[in-house]
Amino acid sequence: MLLHGFVRDASLSVLGNWSGKGRDAASAVQYIELESGGCHVPFSAQLRALRNVREVIEMRAGAAFDADVGDDDCIRLERRVFTKVRTTARGVESVRLTDVNDPFRRARKIAAMWRVDHVVTTILRRPSGDHIAVSSDVITVGDFVEVTATAHVELIRSRKRRGAKVTFQMHEVVRLYSAREVAGLYKRPSTESDGAAATGARACRVISIARVRGGAGAGDVTMKPLSE
Repeated sequence: MLLHGFVRDASLSVLGNWSGKGRDAASAVQYIELESGGCHVPFSAQLRALRNVREVIEMRAGAAFDADVGDDDCIRLERRVFTKVRTTARGVESVRLTDVNDPFRRARKIAAMWRVDHVVTTILRRPSGDHIAVSSDVITVGDFVEVTATAHVELIRSRKRRGAKVTFQMHEVVRLYSAREVAGLYKRPSTESDGAAATGARACRVISIARVRGGAGAGDVTMKPLSE
């Protein structure tokens, strides 16, 4: 699935929001939260689509209906940073941890118990349409991004509960416009009252999103005021 939105919050590095303590490895996640930026109609359509996908999977898997994709103006995607090391697993590749992505060597200290088996790819799209791989910290609050995501089904078997939990995971995050570039699409208000109105309606003036598959314009995304 391809999702679009403005970044509300994100932690996309290899180790995500991990505290660095072994006891917190199981709960450490990489995540990104998207919001509408005021452009509610197309964003609400994405929310409804995700909820429909989730409910269909839950019904087929016998899930408890407690998973969610976010609130009415937020889509939250996340992935667990670590995977439990099992002696029966063979030939499973892990991410190479270095002083760059594991500067305090804490993840390497627990490598016998927990491994990192994925990286969330972060990309910058140039005006020419070319993609350039960038560090995860390039993606910041307010950026307009495109996220490739999939549904993840986690089976739950315990004494109190059996079923499945459905969440949505991100695999690739492409920055289409930086927060500064988005702000530059709007004219500076001439009065203080105009400024208040512009702030509330800012993203509502945007967005024509077109993703064309195939052809010379493949992957192009355009943003323009609706008044044009």
